[in-house]
Amino acid sequence: MHNFIKDYEKAISEYQKMVKEYPDDWRVTKNPICLRNIVDCYSELKNYDDAIEINHSIITNYPDTDFAKAAELNIKVIAERRYRVSFAMQN
Repeated sequence: MHNFIKDYEKAISEYQKMVKEYPDDWRVTKNPICLRNIVDCYSELKNYDDAIEINHSIITNYPDTDFAKAAELNIKVIAERRYRVSFAMQN
């Protein structure tokens, strides 16, 4: 997809469109890989708030899965990145 060529905003748009247009497709709705890809794109854009929000969505909609566990860890990683960016900007 577009994130391979670093067009993260376009990739986010395409992934979101896929989730909206194919709500009954098990490859989209039963597997939060599209959502995880959106998180990765937001993280690359340093849009940490939206990345965390999508991770919370994964945790809520896919509880007791490895995806939820990974999202919990990812929130911690993103929070650390956000802290580092904030700290660097202050110095």
